[in-house]
Amino acid sequence: MNPKNHIRSLFAAFGTLVAASAACSAQKNSQGTNPLVDKNVWIEQRLGAQTPQDVLFTDETGKQIKFGSYFGKRPAIMIMPFYRCAGACTLELDGLTKALNTIRFEAGKEFDVIVVSIDSRETFTLAQGKKRDYLDMYNKRNSANGWHFLTGSAASIQALTSAVGYRFTQDPKTGQIAHPVGLIYLTRDGKVSHYLFGVDYSPRDVTLALVDASDNKIGSLSEYAALLCTHSDVNGKYTVAVTRILKFAAGGTVLILAIFIVSMFRMERKRNSILDAASLAGKNSPGTA
Repeated sequence: MNPKNHIRSLFAAFGTLVAASAACSAQKNSQGTNPLVDKNVWIEQRLGAQTPQDVLFTDETGKQIKFGSYFGKRPAIMIMPFYRCAGACTLELDGLTKALNTIRFEAGKEFDVIVVSIDSRETFTLAQGKKRDYLDMYNKRNSANGWHFLTGSAASIQALTSAVGYRFTQDPKTGQIAHPVGLIYLTRDGKVSHYLFGVDYSPRDVTLALVDASDNKIGSLSEYAALLCTHSDVNGKYTVAVTRILKFAAGGTVLILAIFIVSMFRMERKRNSILDAASLAGKNSPGTA
């Protein structure tokens, strides 16, 4: 087949791929607004925001500790319930523990879990009981150093929740708290990396968000490849990024096309050289007229 026909076919295929990629990119973003927005109870996604490192909290042993002391080594999953809550708070903690029981990463080794009560009336004894309960539910033993259950003053809680965009309200008369639910992923430097909403968390989403927050410190090559080909939607779920895949495919097509064109021209030049040499040899042969 004529090399020029090969080249025309490849250009046609490449044009189709680019057009499909452009059409996909041009689709209207359907993520919309945060579905958790309800007056003053919602999560404002503040990706890249720095958590306050110097604010003081009390850990489950009764010791006062700076929030920033939990960072520097590992990323963290932060969850913000209150310990006397028997509703959504329990569901989100149960959902997180269930997901963590199925992933290969281990709390205390590759990441930390930081649970912060948003009720300033609660004490470290409640935090101590909660830690004991969830360590019993967590099927990876010897991980107590990876779970942190904190309580704090209203000022400390406000400083942290404001930094990460966590909006909740507390009725001044009844003391009842209305709050959103979800996980907040923090990098090794204590910056917001990802949000995962709801109370039922996919192990895959939990894993990819941890890999994302780890700054390439944990995770396998296949998990990094999965991150390149996925994106998180408004609910924090990781879904296939069609546009990104098409762009990678288009880039690969360009590379293959360039190699093919160069190869064809080299083959054509070599063929012409052979023909020229044969023609010259024929003219210079003895006995030719």
